Amino acid sequence: MAFSNKEAWEKVDKNWRLGVEYIHTQLMKVLGENGLKEMNPIGEKFDPKFHVAEEHTEIDDEKKDGVIVVVKKKGYMLNDRVVVAPTVTVAEYKK
Repeated sequence: MAFSNKEAWEKVDKNWRLGVEYIHTQLMKVLGENGLKEMNPIGEKFDPKFHVAEEHTEIDDEKKDGVIVVVKKKGYMLNDRVVVAPTVTVAEYKK
C-alpha cells in the first residue's frame, strides 16, 4: 500500500523509501522461498475457484468473452492453494 500512492511516495525521504523497498524485497524473497506466489491472471479465463469478479466490461471480440482484463487487487497462492483470491474485471461479449 505504501507504493500505491505515487504522489505521497515521491514526497517521502529517499532513505526511508529505500528502506521500505529493501524490506519489501526481502519479505517477498522469503515468502517466495516458502511457497508463496503472486497470482497474475490477466488474459486467463475467469474461474470462480481462483478469482473474484468485481465487475464486467463489454467487449466486441467474442473470443475474449470471460477473459480477465484487469486485476484490481492482487491474489496469492501458497503451495498451489489460493490464500487470497485476486479481485478482477472480466470481459463480457455483448451483441
